Amino acid sequence: MKTCLALLVLLPIATSHAADNDPSSEHHGKAASSKSAKALADKISDITHSPLTLEEQDARVSAAVRAAVIEAIANLTDPKEILEATEALTTAAAHAAPQFTGAILKGVSGIQAVIAISGAMDQIQTADVDAATKAATAAFESNKEKHDDDDKDKDDRHEDHDHDADDHVVSPSH
Repeated sequence: MKTCLALLVLLPIATSHAADNDPSSEHHGKAASSKSAKALADKISDITHSPLTLEEQDARVSAAVRAAVIEAIANLTDPKEILEATEALTTAAAHAAPQFTGAILKGVSGIQAVIAISGAMDQIQTADVDAATKAATAAFESNKEKHDDDDKDKDDRHEDHDHDADDHVVSPSH
């Protein structure tokens, strides 16, 4: 737990330092990574909204993540770049399907270039859980607002919202 908290604190610092290096390739790499992340998120969303069983969805999410990460890091040699690309893809997937965070992590857990980086899986896990938590919270808040609006509409249809002398109680025995 302490490791996860430390990673959450250090992750933004590490990311900001990584962004300071090689600005010429940064924009091209981030644009490509952003497109890949969007494409993966769309694919994951399609899988999770399909009529497949949860087990089949889990397997396909894992395979989609693995394929996307392998493709994205195929020409990368710098561990920092490999980690950034992997993290961008897995967090996009976790945001698209927070309930499949385990499958997402399983998808990258067997990629040698990723697991060879010291602490990479812990950092990826922390980032993915954070993304999934944010996505689930946003979905909850959106759903809550929708239901709050529904409740307000119901309240608008009733003139009297209290329980007092003008309410009539009907007993089943009468």
